[in-house]
Amino acid sequence: MAECSALIDKYKALASAARDARDIAAAHAEEAAFAAGEVAEEEDEEAPKEVTSQEMRETLQKVFGHKDFRSGQEEALTRVLKGQSTLLICATGGGKSLCFQLPACHVGGAILVVSPLLSLITDQLQHLPPGITGATLNSAQTMHERQGVVDALKQGRIHVLFVAPEQLMTDNFVVLAKSITPFKLACIDEAHCVSEWAHNFRPSYLRLKNILQGTLRIRTILALTATATRAMERDIIACLGIEASGVVRAGLLRPNLHLSVSAETERQLALLNLLERDPRFKTASILKSPLIRESNAVSITVSITGH
Repeated sequence: MAECSALIDKYKALASAARDARDIAAAHAEEAAFAAGEVAEEEDEEAPKEVTSQEMRETLQKVFGHKDFRSGQEEALTRVLKGQSTLLICATGGGKSLCFQLPACHVGGAILVVSPLLSLITDQLQHLPPGITGATLNSAQTMHERQGVVDALKQGRIHVLFVAPEQLMTDNFVVLAKSITPFKLACIDEAHCVSEWAHNFRPSYLRLKNILQGTLRIRTILALTATATRAMERDIIACLGIEASGVVRAGLLRPNLHLSVSAETERQLALLNLLERDPRFKTASILKSPLIRESNAVSITVSITGH
């Protein structure tokens, strides 16, 4: 009887492995087809549920406790909730995270957030508002921790899932994604990494579009960054398949920052004059130099003159 039970268990394990292998092979085939431009849109794909501006504002107030959107947020959210891929560029602290948190209250299925560093993921998880449940899958987790996240995803208890781009490329993640309610939105946090890192030590960023839209069939991508030159912007939208009209720039220059440039022959004397004349430098200030020896010289000069 024990031998019979063992054989049944062995058969079940082999059958499960075969199903997983077929799923993986199919996923890779879809990715290759997508890269070649051969994957057509599914005819029966459900259109995104319309979310009105009033509904967004009600969620903003009830869930997040804010009375109004910050610059760029409403425009980006309106596009994303219509299923339009978007690149949002705004200053650090400008509320980029809300643009993937708020949709979690309106779309069916979890939001997938791709982030480059575990420390950033940990910070994002700690700052999710009450009522929005987040989780992460990463290589530092134990099997028990990972299985807990997988079970919660399958039960629909996770609203936002954070992963590194390399996690998306694993066969296990592809199989998992096909076993749960499809992700409705993929967010690429710190999207400048697509331009800065993709060609060097993070090549997985180059495969994001194929994996997200080809293999995982996520129709909408939201890219977020506070650091994007025009050249980076072109790289990001090209790599992620975002139309030029889908770029939202907002709040890059803070009203409390003053920027000025001067060319000086006597740099240290000019610095001392600035510290003496400008009332903004009467409190604690930070002076930065490109070279250590220059920083040391400035420090000595400033200390001697009593600033």
